[in-house]
Amino acid sequence: MTGWWEAVCMIAAVLAALVMFVGSVVLCFALAWLAAQLCRIACCIASDAIDGLRDRRRS
Repeated sequence: MTGWWEAVCMIAAVLAALVMFVGSVVLCFALAWLAAQLCRIACCIASDAIDGLRDRRRS
């Protein structure tokens, strides 16, 4: 009976480790995607600001 509980606990520990690993990988990719989106938005805003300054100099 003891061996059966040890096997169940070992399987639960392995599954918990896998869930934590997959969760951390998903979280890492989600944060990288979010950072890329924020950078893209910042670059668009900066590009519009630079275009506005160029137009102001021309006129």
